[in-house]
Amino acid sequence: MTHSNVFGRAGVGGNPGRGADGRVVLALLGGLLAGALAVLVATGVVSAPDGMEGVLTAGSGMAMSSGTQSATGNRKRRATAYAGLTGALAGAVTTYFVSALHLRYMGTILQSGSPTRGMFLFGIVALALTGLYTVTGAKFVGRGSGFVRRSATTGLAFGGILGGLFSLFVVPALIGSTPSSIDPAPTGVVLGWAVFGLVMGTTYASVLSEQPVLPAYVRRNGTRAVASSLAGVYLGGLALIIIRPPHLRFVGTIIASGTQQRGLIFLLLVGLLLTLTISRVAGVRAEQAPFSTGVFAGIGMTVFGLFVVPALVSAIGGWPLQVPIGYFPIAFGYFLFGLGTAASYGLLRRREIDLVTDIRSTATLKGLLAGGTVGGVLLYVLALPHLLWLGTILRSGSTGRGFLAWFIVCLPLAVIIAAVPGRRFEAGTSSLDAGTTGLIYGLVYAIVAGAALVPTVIDGVTPLQPYPAPYVGLGLLAYVVFGFVFAAVYRDSLPLGEPQTDFDAVGAGVGSRRARAYLFGSTFGGLVGGLTIYHLGGPVYMRYIGSLFKLGGSFEMAWVAWFILSLVMGGLFVALLRNKLDDYVNSLIMTTSRNRDLRQLLQPALKQASVTTTATAVGLAYGVALAVVLGAVGLPLLVENLTAFSMGPAPNLDGGTLLGFVLYGGFLGAGYGLMLEF
Repeated sequence: MTHSNVFGRAGVGGNPGRGADGRVVLALLGGLLAGALAVLVATGVVSAPDGMEGVLTAGSGMAMSSGTQSATGNRKRRATAYAGLTGALAGAVTTYFVSALHLRYMGTILQSGSPTRGMFLFGIVALALTGLYTVTGAKFVGRGSGFVRRSATTGLAFGGILGGLFSLFVVPALIGSTPSSIDPAPTGVVLGWAVFGLVMGTTYASVLSEQPVLPAYVRRNGTRAVASSLAGVYLGGLALIIIRPPHLRFVGTIIASGTQQRGLIFLLLVGLLLTLTISRVAGVRAEQAPFSTGVFAGIGMTVFGLFVVPALVSAIGGWPLQVPIGYFPIAFGYFLFGLGTAASYGLLRRREIDLVTDIRSTATLKGLLAGGTVGGVLLYVLALPHLLWLGTILRSGSTGRGFLAWFIVCLPLAVIIAAVPGRRFEAGTSSLDAGTTGLIYGLVYAIVAGAALVPTVIDGVTPLQPYPAPYVGLGLLAYVVFGFVFAAVYRDSLPLGEPQTDFDAVGAGVGSRRARAYLFGSTFGGLVGGLTIYHLGGPVYMRYIGSLFKLGGSFEMAWVAWFILSLVMGGLFVALLRNKLDDYVNSLIMTTSRNRDLRQLLQPALKQASVTTTATAVGLAYGVALAVVLGAVGLPLLVENLTAFSMGPAPNLDGGTLLGFVLYGGFLGAGYGLMLEF
């Protein structure tokens, strides 16, 4: 049977001119099949014969009882799974950065020439090679001193050789092309597989011997370097995009293609080198004076950006740039890059934080995943076009990249909340209290980043498709929700103990009396205020409010939108009143005692229900503020700019609508105080 017949029957095309490669291809495919079977056996998905079990457990160098053999088998399965997953991820990402075109060719085997499909196939092959390694290469790596190092070296050679053969021979044969046409420079492809093998072998031996994959000092310094470099890229990269959007495209040519994303990757690599230099030369100084060290680093990066970067672009990228760069404001971006990188490194080193094992890092990650997921879904439902525009930051206006860009945009907010108010969270801080704090931070971040900075970045990344700035759509609500969810999950993930309050706990669905007071007050106020707006202002005003949430098509859905708004406004009220209610009670009692008229009016109510009376008074003041800011000014402007309706020019002076907001605040405070006090 000829080479072309083999692949012709498979339905993938053939290349009869390379019949000699057929044996290599068949041998590799057979090996991959055996490796896939080994993965299934090693991870316990399928059972193996006794002889096979002996092969899988060979190399331990000692006789084991059945109990010890079972424990070792479980550890082997765990080591195989971890090694395959981490190695596949590291190798696929490396291949994407050094030879993304090859991943596209691999993707054509799965009927789509996309890097995503190529990375998926890379992962499948990597898992098969991992299983093959556990029953072949790992068998010859002796246990004992230096086990991790020997396994890493063996894995590197194993992955580089077999993975490279798959990419350079099997992939061309399957798609009917020649190796030179797919990979004219195969070094990058082999490098990706070598990284896979190195990580796979290291992880396998580390898990099997129950040793850390990296020494503690390497892990601490490595994570600090990465985190500091990301902080510098956030500051400097954002400034460069705003100041001179095309500049990062030129910087990207130093790595490969002239894109702003590649330019940011170059800055990240420079940041890693900068932190390495600081740790070797001025580590103690950075720890003692992080900001002054950051200033010196910023000056150094300014010189680097003005002189070295244009020289590299001219020599490597092929674009002749003036040395030094003629547009001097670019220097500010490089200064911020150096300042952010060095100062962040110094602060992390001063606090001796291990970002991998620190409990607050874990809590931050949990909060980021929870808040990003909830906020991203809300963004998808309420403002899908904005989510797609976010994807353009990562070179594609797709939903998937939009979600990924959303997490990247929210990362600074997560760090700010964890570093500033999160440090003050105590056992007495409930998740609701933390969430309301995060809600306030989210509101500020929505105005600063969501409305101004993000549209500016999108506009800089996609100059041919201008994006309106400032952004004033419903997508801003996702930032606020992210802040609330992140802070609540962050507090709940900290081992500070259960919050202690003066009130009895209620049902598990609510959590505390304060939470129940918030829900009751918001609903009570929303009902009274909504009825007032509906009957005195007119049903059309409820439609106006519903149109802000794209729910103005019916009165029923408009009422749903109104209650959603009531919960949001109630959350702001609780955040403002949270730790100051006792002070307000004392202040109102003192004011009443000094005024005869107020004493006659309020003293009986203060004696019977001081908290409820005070909360009602504060709620009325809050309602007046809502009537002025939202009812009179904000609502007409939002309806005019975000919907197809029009309320007329601001301010809106409809008495029924304004009274509805005032009564909402009053009954919100009354319901909140009533549930707290009684």
